[in-house]
Amino acid sequence: MSRHRAQGSVSLVLLSVAAVFLLSACGGGGNDATPTTSVTPAAVASVALTLSAATLQAPQTLQSSVTLRDAAGNTLSGRSVTYTSSNTASASVSSSGLVTAVTAGSVTISATSEGRTGSAALTIVAPPAPVASVSLSLPASSLVLGGKTQAVATTRDVAGNVLTGRTVAYTTSTTSIATVSTSGLVTGLAVGTSAITATSEGVAGTAIVTVTVGDLSALLDSLRSTFALPGLGAVIVTRAGVQAIGVTGQRRMGGTVPITLNDIWSIGSDTKAFTSILLGRSIDAGVIGWDKPLTQVLPDLVSIMRTEYKTATVANVANHAGGFVNNNTAPALSITADAKAGRDAWVQWSVAQAPIGAVGGYYYSNNGYGILGGIIERAWGGGATYESLMASKVFQPLGITDATWGPAPNTNPSDGPIGHQWNGTAFAVCEGCSNPPATSASGRVHISLRSWARVIQELMLADAGQSTFLTPATARRLTTGVVSTGAGAGFYAMGWIAVGGPSATPRNVTHDGSNNYNYARAFVFLDAGVAYLMVTNAADPAGTHATAPLDALMPRLNAFWLATGH
Repeated sequence: MSRHRAQGSVSLVLLSVAAVFLLSACGGGGNDATPTTSVTPAAVASVALTLSAATLQAPQTLQSSVTLRDAAGNTLSGRSVTYTSSNTASASVSSSGLVTAVTAGSVTISATSEGRTGSAALTIVAPPAPVASVSLSLPASSLVLGGKTQAVATTRDVAGNVLTGRTVAYTTSTTSIATVSTSGLVTGLAVGTSAITATSEGVAGTAIVTVTVGDLSALLDSLRSTFALPGLGAVIVTRAGVQAIGVTGQRRMGGTVPITLNDIWSIGSDTKAFTSILLGRSIDAGVIGWDKPLTQVLPDLVSIMRTEYKTATVANVANHAGGFVNNNTAPALSITADAKAGRDAWVQWSVAQAPIGAVGGYYYSNNGYGILGGIIERAWGGGATYESLMASKVFQPLGITDATWGPAPNTNPSDGPIGHQWNGTAFAVCEGCSNPPATSASGRVHISLRSWARVIQELMLADAGQSTFLTPATARRLTTGVVSTGAGAGFYAMGWIAVGGPSATPRNVTHDGSNNYNYARAFVFLDAGVAYLMVTNAADPAGTHATAPLDALMPRLNAFWLATGH
């Protein structure tokens, strides 16, 4: 019984399997079967290898480029590429196709993929000889202010052969004196010397350029001719010294003796700045104080001094704020033989005159500066005169030897520029004309352009705190306006008019001077550290025949200076 059941079970199973097979074959049961297929990729039929250059210099590199295509010309990607070099001594190639030059020679770089190869030829050249020396030449080793010259650098190998195509960098040792462009163009900016250096591959060559004083003569001559002046001179000076200078014309109108750079000129009331500098030196020496009243600095004159002046201080007097009259025809000025005697008489006369204004208010006064000269004399004592003190305390320390007081004697054309005065139709010569000797402190200095510039240079240095000639505090006080001159003309500053007032920026001061036969003007850009000084041996007390030329000259000097790169 049990064996019969077992056989039946096996048959039943076989029948079920057959039924399943039958249903599958007939699509029964909803179960479809999709056959699996495989695609064979196209074979590489060609390999193209390209190089961006046919020549490579050791030890440079370049990246090769490979393009794979099938038989139909289609570009293939994702295939393995092997690179080889036919001459590894000359060039190697990496697994990414980067070619590195090694030594001179010829080489074939190949790329292979799936048995196909593409190649490119490459020539390896030796590296250039290194720069062993650099020589630098300047066609003009000396330049006038604003002048230019083209530096020429020559590079050579160890055998002395000239090398070309090398990169050269140019530098200058002192950019304030001379600049040099990336191409080697040298421009002179200020008087002095600078080393110009050319460097290539770490090797340098140097040449020295000297910048000399610029010549203003041509610029001046056109103005002198336009305004029919006998003579005209000007100088541009910085904290570093004279940068440009020039003179033009004759010492005497219609004469044949030309003015020279060594001639001395009358600068009139520009002398007041000199007097203030001497006062500043006296302050720094401790022999006098800014705030000392006149009763203490003129003790011998207290008995005749008007009460109104007794509270005036030294600073008031230097700022034209002492209340004194401006009388250039005072009886005391008739004493002409002795400057000291004349000054003493002028001071005595002035302190006894009724004031022109209240102490502290502005009133321009040559008399006041005559008094200031007397104050300085008394401060130093020992019988010293204003003139001797100016020589020992200002001129000598600055190396000035040509300054004088008044014409010297200017009765001969060979002595220097002679003064002229406008007579209504032309400038007429006035032999030996100048201010009286007693007026030394207010307007009688005669000095060369270079020496005048030397004084202004030292004032600018002191104002910038770069000199021991005057303390910075004293120099700043000399150039800081404190008393309004009225009508927007500026503030007076001890021999200067501060343009725009004490708080103006930038700080500029100016002053004109004349003895009625010569005319001078100084304009000092304190913050920039440059000054323009101008003078002519002619004056027009009643008009502008002498001032107009200086008005026209000022912007020309400024343009000249700016044209040099400042």
